[in-house]
Amino acid sequence: MKQIDEFVNSIYAHLRGEEAKELKQEMRSHLLEAVEELKKEGKSENEAVSIAIERFGDEKQITKGLLSMFKAQKKFVKGLFISALLFLLLGVGSIVVSSQQNAVATTDLLTQIIEKYEDNTEFTKEDKAELETFIQNNNEFFNDIGYFSLNKIPKEFQNTDGELYSSHLEQKFEYGETKGNVFEEEKGEKWVIRYQYQDGVSLSEFLTPAFLFTSGVLFVVWLVVYAYQRRQLKAFV
Repeated sequence: MKQIDEFVNSIYAHLRGEEAKELKQEMRSHLLEAVEELKKEGKSENEAVSIAIERFGDEKQITKGLLSMFKAQKKFVKGLFISALLFLLLGVGSIVVSSQQNAVATTDLLTQIIEKYEDNTEFTKEDKAELETFIQNNNEFFNDIGYFSLNKIPKEFQNTDGELYSSHLEQKFEYGETKGNVFEEEKGEKWVIRYQYQDGVSLSEFLTPAFLFTSGVLFVVWLVVYAYQRRQLKAFV
């Protein structure tokens, strides 16, 4: 019915999306039911439509006020979602950036050590003292390394791409304590460094779970508020 459609469209003129579509359909059904009831009471179709719309007149004013409120709520819900997504991206980004920075800093540092001793045939007491001083001077980088060892590759295993086992190497220097038998390596022609990261928590490792936790909380709040808003929208029609 044209009058009913125009009335319903006027009420939901400021609301878009699936909510508006569902609410318009629900209100239209209520009005049509009211029209049918009035027609059973002996009213003509035009009279029944006018009376049904008139009965919803006060509700129309209330509805417009509610729609303004829901419009503000919708902005709030959207803000929650964007904030949750932002913190999620920050958490994921901090994981990527932290891992890349740590890997680059560690690789550069240990490569310097290999290059320094690459031409040496032996590792003397003076070399050991010099390396210990190097570690002290670069302590902020070694804070991420729980263990490393400087190992000489015997001549028969030099210039090969095969896997080097501990039995192939002559260990010349150790730093820290090992945790298991899985090592990462920086390899030169004559020397190889095996290392492990320590288990300590850096600032970036603290920020990552903080970002992800905040994102999770915001997503939960967003879901609760969004569900509550939908129930309210359906309740007043």
